[in-house]
Amino acid sequence: MRLPLIPRLAVLSLLVLGSSTLTAFAQTTTLEAPWERTLPAAGLAVLNLNTPNGTIAVEGWDRPEIAVRATRRASGASPADAQRLLDSIRIEFAQEGTTLRGDVPEPRRVESVGVDFVVRVPRDLAVDARTAHGTIAATGVAGPLSITSGDGSLSVANAPGPMTLETSNGSVAVALAPGAGAQLDLTTASGQISVQGTAAPANQVRALIGGGGPPITVRTSSGSIAVN
Repeated sequence: MRLPLIPRLAVLSLLVLGSSTLTAFAQTTTLEAPWERTLPAAGLAVLNLNTPNGTIAVEGWDRPEIAVRATRRASGASPADAQRLLDSIRIEFAQEGTTLRGDVPEPRRVESVGVDFVVRVPRDLAVDARTAHGTIAATGVAGPLSITSGDGSLSVANAPGPMTLETSNGSVAVALAPGAGAQLDLTTASGQISVQGTAAPANQVRALIGGGGPPITVRTSSGSIAVN
């Protein structure tokens, strides 16, 4: 049975369009490259780390230095295009007084590139970490914490110092040390708040736990908040 001419042309057009779309996806190439530095921490009080697109993981340790491992990644329509984008990614660290600033200057095609960081810092160093797109996790940092994501979840564990955690779109989880106290200021515009396993009846909580302690300020526009 033969299809009429117009339906046959429509089917042929859909097949061609589908083939072109699959070809475009098949041609996308993603490349990655490592980047590492070890930097002295003597005289430093703050690490400020910024990436426009990527995850950040910060871990406190007992060495007087900062170890940075980064993964640069880029996606392009061809291997050559991806390589050009990968080569354009720069990572810069510079000391300004007692602050060490780490930056990824925003590339022209930010949606096609990214830099993920894994950083180890002296435990007492204050950390200010920011990403526009990606998750941030901090573990074992005793100094003040300020972590911000435009779009991504945040998590903090074993961090006894004051902290300010903000994300526009993502959940936030804080794991306190056993018996630790805190002064909580938690707000979510859309999501549930739970404190030590108990769900809060509202989307804002201001309370002392464990007799009080360092302030923990959390803000998310869309996501849950859990403090345990």
